[in-house]
Amino acid sequence: MNLRATGTRYLIEAEQQSKSTASGIILQHSDNTQFGIVRAIGPDVKEPVPLGAKIVVLWSATVPLKHESEQFFVIDQGAVLAVVEQV
Repeated sequence: MNLRATGTRYLIEAEQQSKSTASGIILQHSDNTQFGIVRAIGPDVKEPVPLGAKIVVLWSATVPLKHESEQFFVIDQGAVLAVVEQV
């Protein structure tokens, strides 16, 4: 990948979250938050989340970006709501 985040931004890859009912009906994610995987970190991010970390993002604050047929999103560090940690 040749993309580099600038300023206080992250470049993330969306992790699609869909749930299904017991009968197999797929329910689309309807909240204003979604999960993403950190792929690049801007140089001015204070206390950066590590590359590859799974984060919860304020989805309305994302900017879509397509690069080499892959879909990414650019977000400001303030749009990172939480880091998902394995217990």
